[in-house]
Parts: sequence; structure tokens; C-alpha cells
Amino acid sequence: MKLIELQQHLLALITGHTVACEDEEYVRLVQQSPHLITLRKIIALWRTYDLERACPLTSAFLKRQGMFDTQIQLFAQTAMSSPFIEAIAMAFLDLLAHDSSSYLASLAQFECALLRVKQGDEQVFRIAWPCDPYTLLAYTLGKHAILPPFTDGYETLVARAIPNLFQVVASGMKE
Repeated sequence: MKLIELQQHLLALITGHTVACEDEEYVRLVQQSPHLITLRKIIALWRTYDLERACPLTSAFLKRQGMFDTQIQLFAQTAMSSPFIEAIAMAFLDLLAHDSSSYLASLAQFECALLRVKQGDEQVFRIAWPCDPYTLLAYTLGKHAILPPFTDGYETLVARAIPNLFQVVASGMKE
């Protein structure tokens, strides 16, 4: 087996994909190794740590809702892999931005827009919220005990030109 094939098989094993390589004894040994399970756990722990740091608002909300571990596991099963946390964070937020929970979707869209603006994106992002964004952020940060009620009519604008990078506006108001 060529080195590149061996590396591809090992990467597939580490990332949890099945490897059909019955003719290679080494790959079979690695596949059955308890060290492989340990390595996968370590990678998952680092990925979780990185996402908590890169997406603090969304992570905090998921934890308050008791959904953090489940969403991390779902993301790990379906998402792309990258050595760059910025790319992983964007993929995580993009996935959650389409969640059926409008609270989670709005928060993920907001955090994604903030990250893009901080990375130099000149676009103006407009995010609709199911409630007062400040109240949801206060809940997310543990300053309110219950989720705010649904109250349509709030949006945030996120852009480099806005002081503090975002502004809450009533829906329908002009920029």
C-alpha cells in the first residue's frame, strides 16, 4: 500500500468513516485498537472546547437549553472537517442558523454575522428575532431565568460601520 493510501485510510478511521481495506493488516489493527477510540474522544473534546470559545453566545444558549452535547454530536456526524476553527465555527453556526427553534436560529445568525464582520466582511447583515434581542441575550448569559416570550418586530443590523458592530431596530425601519 502506498503512503498516501495508508494516510487516507487512517484519516477515515480517525474521523469515524468506514474503511474497506481487508488486505492491509496494519489498518485492521488500528481499526480494532482502543487507542483509536481514545483519540476520537480527545478530538471530540478539543472540538467542543474550540466551538465553546469560538461561538460563546450560541454555546451558552445551547447549554441553557440542555442541547449543547446533542448539537455537538449532530454537528460532528454531519459537518465538514477543517484544521481551522474559524471554518468549523462558521459551519456550526450556519447549521444552527436553520434550526427549527427561532430563538436558536436568530442567535446563531447573529453570532455568525458578528464573526464575519470581525473578520473584515463589509456586508450589512439583517437578522430577524422572535423577541427582544437584548432579552434573549440576557437569558443566554444567565441574567434571566426564562426565555422571553415571542414578540415579533425586532431585527438587528450587524456591520463594521455600526458602533459596537450591531444595532437593534424595529422591523420595517430603514437602515
